[in-house]
Amino acid sequence: MKLKKKITLSLAILLFASVTLITTTFAWFSIAQDATVGDLSMEISGGTELLVSLDGINYHDNIDTDLLKQYLGDKLEVTHVTTFDQENYFSSYDNEQGAIVNKDYLSFDIWFRTNDFMCTGLFLTNNITPNYNYETALNNKLRGTYCFSEGVKYTNPVDFKYSETETRLANETHTYYAQDAMRIGIKELNVDLAPLKTEDNRTDLKKFIYDPSEDEDRGFGEIYGQYDILKQRVDSSILPPTNKPNTIYQLSSMQYNYYAVNNNSHCGDFQQGSDGYLYAKINVTIWCEGWDADCLDGILKDNVLMQLYFRGAVPAEPSNN
Repeated sequence: MKLKKKITLSLAILLFASVTLITTTFAWFSIAQDATVGDLSMEISGGTELLVSLDGINYHDNIDTDLLKQYLGDKLEVTHVTTFDQENYFSSYDNEQGAIVNKDYLSFDIWFRTNDFMCTGLFLTNNITPNYNYETALNNKLRGTYCFSEGVKYTNPVDFKYSETETRLANETHTYYAQDAMRIGIKELNVDLAPLKTEDNRTDLKKFIYDPSEDEDRGFGEIYGQYDILKQRVDSSILPPTNKPNTIYQLSSMQYNYYAVNNNSHCGDFQQGSDGYLYAKINVTIWCEGWDADCLDGILKDNVLMQLYFRGAVPAEPSNN
């Protein structure tokens, strides 16, 4: 049985000091019929130290919504998504139905350019989630990586195991948060469309999936939460995947501002250009993970604020990874 849930993301992203606004109606194995809300709105900014580009040619301090829509389209409808390798994305629990890029999940490439030759590595860093909440992020310009959602009150359809130690009863109402099931995929790409000193033919490119909830106990493929509801309401023979995707739960931190303490979220390495700049290129994917324990019907129509904070830094020595 393949049940599909359509959603639309309203998104605003700032890169380096970046803000992403996502409005989502989403659940992996939703029992409800199709529902679509929101629209795409996105902004990308790299500031004066780190410029960003969507085409590798035109670099900007800020990229507004209109420019982004030229690349991503005016409207994004997305379904439940999962990936094991950041190459193949699926929108069905049996992994037979391939997800469609920028319809079922959001994906876009970003080129970075800097003239600071000390910063040889590109990092996603500075998680500030523990210090703020949705309302604070909504009303203030915060500087860092975070993921917050407003939360949705949801009445449980059945008794289910919410966690290893807690059972929530049918007809109880709780608040559930889409922020707990979001994922950010980072994949380094070879730099192209830039005036490089030498052609970028590297094969040891970086990639990782980041769970911004940073809660590994409620991560991918747990037997409680959404999986327990699914088992009771849809198909009791379904089993969660045993091959979990490579996911990080902590971002790299910085010492003396420009030195990475570890390489957890090392996104890529800058390549030297012949024009006095350094260049890096990555692919960013954003989705709601269908096999996350918190991907319940209760997160339908939640509002999510996500911010991605990238910076250049010196990577940590291999022994410190």
